[in-house]
Amino acid sequence: MTSLTFFLRTARSIAARPGWSRFVAITLVFATALVFAAPTEAQRRRSTRALQQPEFVDVEADDPAREHFFAGVELYAGGDREGAVEQFVASFELRHEPVVAYNLGQVLKELRRYEEAVFWYRRYLAMTEHSEVRATVRKRRVVTSLVRRLQRALVELTIEVLPEGAEVRLDDRRVGTAPLEGPLLVGPGERTLRLSAEGYDTLEERLQVRAREPLTLQFSLLPTRSTLRVTTNLPTATIAVDGVPVGAGEVAQAVEQGSYVVEVNEPGYQPRRTAVQVADDTTLHLELQPEPLRAYQKWWVWTIVGVVVVGAAAGTTVAIVR
Repeated sequence: MTSLTFFLRTARSIAARPGWSRFVAITLVFATALVFAAPTEAQRRRSTRALQQPEFVDVEADDPAREHFFAGVELYAGGDREGAVEQFVASFELRHEPVVAYNLGQVLKELRRYEEAVFWYRRYLAMTEHSEVRATVRKRRVVTSLVRRLQRALVELTIEVLPEGAEVRLDDRRVGTAPLEGPLLVGPGERTLRLSAEGYDTLEERLQVRAREPLTLQFSLLPTRSTLRVTTNLPTATIAVDGVPVGAGEVAQAVEQGSYVVEVNEPGYQPRRTAVQVADDTTLHLELQPEPLRAYQKWWVWTIVGVVVVGAAAGTTVAIVR
């Protein structure tokens, strides 16, 4: 039986006892996993020293945070560091334990996600700021030094985006919404930036981040455009969108998503006017109907008028003859 297997079995047996005191066993497993799974001897020594004396808080025996932590330990021992990060984050979201924040910093550092590692190391430092436990004080000194070293290797990336509220993702990880609180600390190398907002075209850019060269980027997302197609039954009918003529008979107009007023006119026909909401490509067909004849245009009106005129003329004639 390997030492790692022994520690895992021991932790399981302790886990059957009530109380968060068995968190000690979990931490020992995690420390052992770091020793056996880390790629170099130097990393193994650093990881072991860092996790020897965590702080503990009593919680209920069936606390889901503990289950997520166990799952993270097992995933880490199996070499799945990405999976371990997800489980540790889930554990931390349920119960804010300093040791979980520290472990996240350690695993993310191994994954070379240095900016995230710094974030979690800082969370650990903030949560243990007032601790007087000697081992914690020593560990804080180590973490503080580590954060400084990592920060020297990181680059400030300032991202300014319009419109406000646009989601900002870096390397497929959400970092916030515009405007961001401040510069991002990122490691050098090629990074993928993705910006998105409802009603706007998504923008994806590949960035080349160079060591010790702060980078400021500004973006304005373009409103999403759709095609508004308008057809009518008369090839010469004038089509206007928001009062602006755009063609006759049939037109396809690229417009931003939103509300528009479409008018169709043709002499001798009743004009048509309607509002349309464009969210995607939209087709609108408007039929024009001939205008009804006015009273003076109707044949029977002119017949009556003719009779009256003729009669009046005859009467006049008669009067003159007399």
